[in-house]
Amino acid sequence: MSTLRYGRLADVVVRELAEIKPGENVLVIADTGTPDGLAEAYLNAAIVGKAKAVLVIEAERILTDLELPASLAGAIREADVILGLCSGIFSRSEACIAARERGARILLTDPRGMEQYLIDGIVNVDTATMLHNTALLEELIHKGENARITSDNGTDLTMSLAGRPAVTSDGRVVGPGEMDYYPGTQVSFAGVEDTINGKVVIDGSVSTLGVVTQPFTIVMENGKAIGYEGDGLDLDRYKQHIAEQNDPLLAWACHWSFGLNPRAKVSGNIYEDERYFGCLDIGWGSQDPSFGGTLGLSPHHVDVVVLHPKLVIDDVVVLENNRYNTELGFINP
Repeated sequence: MSTLRYGRLADVVVRELAEIKPGENVLVIADTGTPDGLAEAYLNAAIVGKAKAVLVIEAERILTDLELPASLAGAIREADVILGLCSGIFSRSEACIAARERGARILLTDPRGMEQYLIDGIVNVDTATMLHNTALLEELIHKGENARITSDNGTDLTMSLAGRPAVTSDGRVVGPGEMDYYPGTQVSFAGVEDTINGKVVIDGSVSTLGVVTQPFTIVMENGKAIGYEGDGLDLDRYKQHIAEQNDPLLAWACHWSFGLNPRAKVSGNIYEDERYFGCLDIGWGSQDPSFGGTLGLSPHHVDVVVLHPKLVIDDVVVLENNRYNTELGFINP
């Protein structure tokens, strides 16, 4: 019965999001926490599409455990398409980097706790409207020179966008070497590092911790976190996690992303939280080269979510109170 629940979702992922072709070597990766029937539905959909599909189920790994079993790393290196349905992060592993360099397509999500959103955010969403909004935001960011981000609870940041691309995550991997997370969508940019100044109040969630119950503030200077404000367990756990990774790059903001999926809620699963319509997701640490920034890659990355940001680009209000500006052509749910 559980496999039937995910049948339509699996079909859309295989045919439309990954565009899997007959004869391609497809690797479905699940773990012992993956919802029953989900990985099997993906495997079945790939087989029906005449792909050479294999399902690997590994033990659950914590986010900071980046060492893959040799057998899994070998399978990743040889696959044409990789569909990840697990909690462990393998996208920054040497095997994934090698697979992408060879042209493999990688599509990732962690379905735990967001099983219904996984269906709603792909199958039951107005995709045409979501992609319309995504294209508008991408264009505004691409043409923008300066941005200011504020919130009613104290966020106030300014930065330059000059020369930096808009990076769209639409939850699809159709070209050689592409990697994305799904369900989509969000649009991101990397502010010019030495122009990012101010403070940001984290009130949504943290990728390594879950939902934030006691908001805290990160103070930034020239792109780097230089201090914290607030108290409570969430801030203590955040600072502890950063310290434990012993990675100086985690002090640097590597991307600024705005959610565009009207089906997303704040669940504590970052794959859903960062797509929450009108939210801001800030990434720290490892920076994909597509952002055109100066930070580079690292084994570590943390995302934090601001629930109700106001985005102003070149003195034009683009987003406020989780509503995009309809005068610019946006369509809100």
